[in-house]
Amino acid sequence: MMLVAALRFPTKTGFAYSLGLLLAALFLLGCPGWALANNVYIAAGHQHLEPLNGMTTLDGGVVIKTDTATMSAGSAQMVLSGSAPQSLVMNGGASMTRLENNVEQTIHANQVAVDFATNDVNAQGSVSTQMADKGKPADNVTIQSDDQVFDQTNHVMRAIGHVKVTKGDMVATSPEAVITMGDDGQAKKALFKNGAKLVSSDQILTAELITIDLATGDIYAEKNTRSQIKSKPDDAKQTGKKPQPAPAAKAGDTKDDVEVTADFQELNQDTGTLIANGNAVVNYGDFIAKGPKATFYSENNTLDHITLTNRAEIVDNDRRVIGDTVIITIDPRQFTAKGNVQSFMQTKQKAEPEKKPDARPEPDASQPAAKTKPVSAKPAAAKTGSNKTSNNKTSAHQSAQAVSATVQSAKATKQAPPKPAINQAALNEALMLEEASR
Repeated sequence: MMLVAALRFPTKTGFAYSLGLLLAALFLLGCPGWALANNVYIAAGHQHLEPLNGMTTLDGGVVIKTDTATMSAGSAQMVLSGSAPQSLVMNGGASMTRLENNVEQTIHANQVAVDFATNDVNAQGSVSTQMADKGKPADNVTIQSDDQVFDQTNHVMRAIGHVKVTKGDMVATSPEAVITMGDDGQAKKALFKNGAKLVSSDQILTAELITIDLATGDIYAEKNTRSQIKSKPDDAKQTGKKPQPAPAAKAGDTKDDVEVTADFQELNQDTGTLIANGNAVVNYGDFIAKGPKATFYSENNTLDHITLTNRAEIVDNDRRVIGDTVIITIDPRQFTAKGNVQSFMQTKQKAEPEKKPDARPEPDASQPAAKTKPVSAKPAAAKTGSNKTSNNKTSAHQSAQAVSATVQSAKATKQAPPKPAINQAALNEALMLEEASR
């Protein structure tokens, strides 16, 4: 049997009256900050009361409605302390919706718990919160995470685990985020922590911390910031029409994205100006520019030029230029340096080929070998002393001929003649004997 109670307090007795008092106290204590209307509607398939421990259990399609709020779940448990509620836990596809100042806030989760002692709402398991301004659909915000905790007193919501916040074409992700709410229930500011990433139609930003002013769209990033910016916007964004084929690129023109790293980055949505402060490094095509501060200026949603100030430098291939101010224009792609300009040419030396050790040339087989003069035999001497002298003279003559032949052979092969091994003692003796015989 479906249990239905439509209450105007105090009107009834028994279970309906007790439940009506409980819900009155529940809403008046701020669940979650929603005011109680005159009428409360409760529907459930089954209900179970435990008066001793103050527990009331509802299941079977639980629905709780007021004039300004609706809660639903597969089941719900409420705990009372006397006549005051302590907690409400909704399970099985829980949702809570309220409408205030034309802003509709809806929470979906596997479980939603309300702690009336701290006035907190804790949503767990695939949590999705939508904040929809019916008058301004562009301001609608969706917050998704593993868990979400709402502090209604301080108007703060903390999202934990796989956080994703979407507003228009802007999507921010991080492991953890803190969202500040306004009195109207709309999200005003979001702080993304522990490594954040922001993606829009023309920019990708990463940093340790990213803060987004959801009312103005302004962005603040700090610690290890890096932005990748489109130098040319999408045709659809610029004109509202379907993208058309791009014209042929002109000399000096490029569609390379611009990348900037810095300690801090700040984007003003109204002016389209991005300021990178602290160790700014800009990469654009062949340009690499560095300086304490870089400011990106846009015209008609298109990046127009970049100005680096407070003494900057730029490198373009083999040229390096330093000046008080460096201005980079996007179309055409060029740069200008102003104030105490210094220019350097960085000539790259070509590596010399490795020298191999000289190899001795092979003898030319086409050249005739050097002829060796034949050695004529001397007639034998009659005396023994003459024989010895003649033999020594012959030996010396043969040695001289051998040296001459070696030299001629070396000349024929164009090689330096090797030094022949000579028995100096024998040569000296032969020369002395030859001299004595004269």
